Amino acid sequence: MKEILSSIALSIFMSTMMLGLSLIACNAKADTPRISLQNNYAATYSIDVMHTDPNLVGRGTAVVLRCEKGKKVILLTSAHVVDYIKLKDGESFPPILASRGKGEGMMVRKLKVNSKLDLALLESYVASKKNCPHVTLSTTYPKLGDDLWLIGSVSTNSQRISKGIISQIKFRKGRWTYDTDADIALGYSGGGVFSKDGKLIGTVRGLMMYPYMITSNNVPLPHFKAHTPVPGGGMTIGLKTLKYFLDKNYRGL
Repeated sequence: MKEILSSIALSIFMSTMMLGLSLIACNAKADTPRISLQNNYAATYSIDVMHTDPNLVGRGTAVVLRCEKGKKVILLTSAHVVDYIKLKDGESFPPILASRGKGEGMMVRKLKVNSKLDLALLESYVASKKNCPHVTLSTTYPKLGDDLWLIGSVSTNSQRISKGIISQIKFRKGRWTYDTDADIALGYSGGGVFSKDGKLIGTVRGLMMYPYMITSNNVPLPHFKAHTPVPGGGMTIGLKTLKYFLDKNYRGL
């Protein structure tokens, strides 16, 4: 009888242990997106183009691709964030500041720009004094309906995370793009687009805008037009285009 009870007790103990291990594994898996997003959030910088003309000041977002002690920091952003000013002869591009949090800032310069793909690489002027968080490029292409996360700068040193799904995958004007219903605010351009496992699958490009004509007493005013954001009309550069750009410009840096 004692042997039977001991056997039952051992079985219950083993079952409890297995259940506990299963719960730990499930919790670890559930925490994976949160932990990855924390790293990616720390690898996201505000980009400010410091033009002396207030009308030409630019702002966007960039993510760190490489940050190793003794090497220059490499960041990824959208081309339109840092390549929107037509320079005059002899004029140099305004200083570009990458920053996040108090005291976490560095001056960067344009390294590679592809306006057609709307992608650009930035490089710090000096080598990093330490290793710091960076994003990891995905090796798996996302599918229609997959969840995604965006991280963008809503103001200098202020980043925000938003979540949505891939509502459309499309080839537009030489670029693979993902449409999404995730919230996108002014300043998100160049920010990272991440899969559920925290890997980089794209960059934020902007919002689709719907043009409409302003009226007065129900009479259209043809010379006064405005634009309003299309609901769920977020646009991002897709992984295929991102990989093509990085294969051409990032290898060997």
